[in-house]
This record gives sequence, structure tokens and C-alpha cells, in this order.
Amino acid sequence: MLVPQVAITSQPADTIVSVGVDATLNVSATGTAPITYQWYSYGDNTNNTPVSIGYATTASFTITNAQVSDSGFYAVVVTNDYNSVTSRFALLIVGDVAPVITGRWTRR
Repeated sequence: MLVPQVAITSQPADTIVSVGVDATLNVSATGTAPITYQWYSYGDNTNNTPVSIGYATTASFTITNAQVSDSGFYAVVVTNDYNSVTSRFALLIVGDVAPVITGRWTRR
């Protein structure tokens, strides 16, 4: 049986990207369709007044060519005809990120 209320099943994750790289935040939700999404930016503090990101109205939100000024907290409100829920805050950090080197080094 389908539960009519919308519920978030996968929260957006904190993300770190280098300057100029696309940054994507995702959310997953269940509930009776239609389900709508609206992403918000909170700047550098979760107590700031949220600013609606007009074009960010799907479960996946991408900032193309992310810049340091895009760093901050983001959240999404997921809504259907029965209720709406707000995701956790996801922290996006954009900056000079050192590469991660994996594997095993051996001396020859």
C-alpha cells in the first residue's frame, strides 16, 4: 500500500568540489504523485533566511562551474498534495581541493 504523505528516503549529502567543477546535490522521496521539489540556499549559516533557487525544482540540483561564492548550506523542500518536508542541510564547499591518491605504492 502506498503511503500518501511525502517522505525523504535519501538526504542530500555534504559535497566538496574544486573550483570550476559541477556540484550536484540529490534527494530521494516517496509518496503519492505529483511530488515537487524546491531547493534553497542558506548562504554560510543555517539561520539565514532561505533563498529559493528558481531553476532548482527537481530531485537533483547541479551548480555548473561551481565557484567559491557557491559554498554554503543548501536544503530542499519536497511537497505533494498531502504534506511537505524539508531535507537536512547539505554543506557545499567549493575550493582548491587536493587530489585523493589511492592505491599501494611499492619501491622497486
